[in-house]
Amino acid sequence: MKEMKWTKFYNFNEVLDIKPFAHKDGRARGWKCKFNGLEAKFATRDGCQLKQNNHLDNDDCGIYWLRANEICEDHPSKVWDYIGLSNSRTAAKYQRGIYGRLADHIRKIQHIPERPLFSVRMFQRDNPDFRIRRPEEIIKMLKETSGKKNKNITLYEEYVEELGDANFENCQEFRDLFADKDGKDYICSTAPFRDLFNSHKSLLKTFADIEKYLHENIKLRFFIIPKMKRESLYIELAEAISHQEYKQKFEGHIPKLCSDDESLKLAQHGELKKVKKRDPEFDLTKDTSYVQNEIGILNGFWDIE
Repeated sequence: MKEMKWTKFYNFNEVLDIKPFAHKDGRARGWKCKFNGLEAKFATRDGCQLKQNNHLDNDDCGIYWLRANEICEDHPSKVWDYIGLSNSRTAAKYQRGIYGRLADHIRKIQHIPERPLFSVRMFQRDNPDFRIRRPEEIIKMLKETSGKKNKNITLYEEYVEELGDANFENCQEFRDLFADKDGKDYICSTAPFRDLFNSHKSLLKTFADIEKYLHENIKLRFFIIPKMKRESLYIELAEAISHQEYKQKFEGHIPKLCSDDESLKLAQHGELKKVKKRDPEFDLTKDTSYVQNEIGILNGFWDIE
């Protein structure tokens, strides 16, 4: 097997491009708004596009490490790290591979909601008691309920009109649309990314601010795992081993931007115990050893300077 190893940390703009998440040439249908009086449609992947320079291909899967290279006082690493996986090769073009996951993280760093959930977040803004309801249930209800201001359209269409009529001077005004009367916004349900945004929100007020922040602060590196038999399992184990290695250096702490400790999957009675049902060959000890020794998931793990 060809040796695999972690790449160096690339600067954001070596891997990705960022454009305004809403602009006149956006391709999204239905939802639109205005910025400084000009109609703006929402961009594919919220303006985050993959550069075609061979650092990362659209379908590459494996493990990735995102770092917001700014001070994080309450974590031993002193930085905001995220180590995650992608084992999706069959989703739509802009949804699959490591790129698909990175684009979603960049959306969270910009602190804007997922476009399919605009109506959900606006409804939760008006009805905070629905915070824990499943989004698909809320969307179904909105499309079946008459509007409050105009009974001839649905509540979903009323939210589309509200956003379409809005005129923002900057990105923070856009975010504020999703805030309730007490100032709590209903945008990002992932607490660590919400904390990151709140630590530097003054730096992300305009589109130019967002571009500057990403270029100056976000770094990315990868461990690409090629297509192979049982790759989904191996990628899952590779992420777990990476979390375990990270914890060993940083006093038992998982990366700051992660919500879950994936190293728990390495326990004999951990989250991978159901794998046996779909993979009769699964053996936690042997498969973990294979990912460590044959795939070499820790090759270059700490070569981060």
